[in-house]
Amino acid sequence: MTSNPSGTEFNANNNSIADGSYTARYYVNDSLGNRNDSVTVTFSVDTNNPSVYLISPSSGTTTESSYSSFTANFSDNIGLSNATLLLWNSSSLVSTNFTTITGTANSTTLSLSFPREGTYYWNYLVSDSAGNDAFNNTNFTIIYSIPSSGSSSSSSSSSGGGGGGGGSSGSAISFSPAENLEVQPEL
Repeated sequence: MTSNPSGTEFNANNNSIADGSYTARYYVNDSLGNRNDSVTVTFSVDTNNPSVYLISPSSGTTTESSYSSFTANFSDNIGLSNATLLLWNSSSLVSTNFTTITGTANSTTLSLSFPREGTYYWNYLVSDSAGNDAFNNTNFTIIYSIPSSGSSSSSSSSSGGGGGGGGSSGSAISFSPAENLEVQPEL
């Protein structure tokens, strides 16, 4: 323990204290033997990061729904504080969802919407009560793909007759629900 030159402030360091919760009791006494020990401080030492285990959807899942739920399990030796679900694509962070969690073990499911079709990556950032943060060791991939509708097409042709003049004319019409109607001449 060290003190300042006037003896009014003291400092003690312990670099070998194990992770856990502690209560420090402070007392002072004067030259007449009077003692005051009414001050206690409770604190925690936590040098371990929490653990994150991504559960579902499994990496590589393809979904046709624009809304998906993401589940992960978390654990910590002292206590969990919060979890943030992160979703991003190849160029930027797309969305996040935050929740408060408690205890030393927790299973959380949060949901997000995909803004458009594509490949996305997801992970959880979890924090413990000491401010230590961790992600799962790997990011999981999810692919949002709207099913393509089968194309419909019809064609017609007519033959001219009589007079030795024959010919054909026609057109093909093809469309899908997501496109404008397009008429193309048949060759």
